[in-house]
Amino acid sequence: MHNNILSRIFKGTAAGKTLLGLFMMLSFTGCEEFFTKEVDIINLPGADSQLVAFAYIAPSDSLVKVHISRSIPYIDNGQDLTPIGDKAKVSMARKGESFIELTYNTQYQRYTISSDEMQIEAGYDYSLLVEYKDMKVDASCFVPVHLIGEAHLQIDPFELITDEYGNQESKLNWQITPPVNNNENYYGSGAFIKSYGVFKRNGTFDTLFMQSYEMYLDRGEPYFADSEGKTHRFRAAYWSYFGGYPGFDDPSGEYPSDIIDSAFIYVLQMDYNYYQFHKSYDTYNNADGNPFAEIVQIYTNVEGGLGVFGGYNRKDFPTPNPLP
Repeated sequence: MHNNILSRIFKGTAAGKTLLGLFMMLSFTGCEEFFTKEVDIINLPGADSQLVAFAYIAPSDSLVKVHISRSIPYIDNGQDLTPIGDKAKVSMARKGESFIELTYNTQYQRYTISSDEMQIEAGYDYSLLVEYKDMKVDASCFVPVHLIGEAHLQIDPFELITDEYGNQESKLNWQITPPVNNNENYYGSGAFIKSYGVFKRNGTFDTLFMQSYEMYLDRGEPYFADSEGKTHRFRAAYWSYFGGYPGFDDPSGEYPSDIIDSAFIYVLQMDYNYYQFHKSYDTYNNADGNPFAEIVQIYTNVEGGLGVFGGYNRKDFPTPNPLP
């Protein structure tokens, strides 16, 4: 009787047939027996920890750093996930040359090699090899030649506005027109400012420190691909909230002012691995909290494991005008 009614309700639908089949199985076996019957263990994807290798290399590197760890599996199956530390063997080589083993640096908690032992040069492929216990992963990347020069840039005058409270708003607009190329090239761009802190104590200014701040990019894509020489436009801004500026007298010396010294834009020339990883990671971050976002797979080029090994080249360009 019940089976006939269910057949009429779910007739002709895939979901109906599935539910009907489940109901009929339950009718022939007790509920308790059906859900407690011992089944074979299924080896699900992501059930095992994997080696993770993470490194970017560039000609400007005085010290190459490679981070090695293990992934946390979806299912806790009792694996030993003790940090790897200095127990792995990490080697790197320029294509066609012998591998050189890196050493573990306790300060950075990375495997490192200095430019004196291996100089990273543009226009070459590099390989990475990591071995730990019975696990072995490898990856390769290309360090590109930087194609962008001043002729490909247009940087607008830097704007610096100070309000009545001493807070400063920095604004910068620029555009990049890469050279036309037969192959697609991968770029990134952004801006930063250098500033110094000062006291005005007993009528005298004292410099405390100099440091850099990344400006917030509110127009333009931080990573883009181009082969046709299209113009890519950017705008960045930064607010300094420090409660003081030159002329702010602070006898106690506890509230330094942050004074903008100079501004720069930077342009990255990157390989496909660097580009794809950052594009996928940005997409993942932008989708955070969105219930309608599609699943984002983070890019990896590490064979046999996870992570990214990418090459890049960087140039910094100062703003063409002196700051106010």
